[in-house]
Amino acid sequence: MTQFASATVTGGQGVSHGGDHQLHVEFFNQAVHNPHKSEQEGRPIFEDRAYVRIVTPGSRDEVVRPVTLADQQRFVRQWERFQKLGAQSLEGTPLEQWPALGVGQVAEFKAQNIFTVEQLASLSDTGIANLGLGGREWTARARAFLDQASHNAGGERLAAENVRLRDEVQRLERRLDELATALIPPVTTAAQEVPDPDLAEETAFGLPESAPVQPSIRKSQRRRSA
Repeated sequence: MTQFASATVTGGQGVSHGGDHQLHVEFFNQAVHNPHKSEQEGRPIFEDRAYVRIVTPGSRDEVVRPVTLADQQRFVRQWERFQKLGAQSLEGTPLEQWPALGVGQVAEFKAQNIFTVEQLASLSDTGIANLGLGGREWTARARAFLDQASHNAGGERLAAENVRLRDEVQRLERRLDELATALIPPVTTAAQEVPDPDLAEETAFGLPESAPVQPSIRKSQRRRSA
């Protein structure tokens, strides 16, 4: 029978057990026959009841039982997810998503209650022994795969940040160009009037030929001619 580590209180948030992070914990609803209501109704009556399945990766043993308050406090994250979604999903990378594994190898690991690469990488010595020949090698390869994936994720985050910064710099440069354009006064396109040099000379030394003759000057000219 599967042995679990002793419980410890975790900051008032619930109860955890040593090695709980390695367990495969699944909450699910199961239809349970209600004899009392069935007798009253004269037909079979079933009710949904929450159950929990606890499996140690690498072991064929599992615990399936109705959910207790202790289970809710022990597996807080899984219980909250079950309450929200009504179903349980695995945490981690499914074995099917690891290219190193073929269909047959995935089936063998699942028969040992190993469903994710993370579970394979964190197998205990007992779990590794249950895998048989090559079990330790597979565990090491799973750890290497996760380490490489973590490294690649860091590089992808850095590349995304560089793209974001480049876009921000380009946006600021465009904004500066717009502000500079707004501050430059408009250029006058109309041609400046250039004074005529001949007209300027006539104005300096006497009246231009086209200037009208004053009446007093005409009278004086007639007297002289008479």
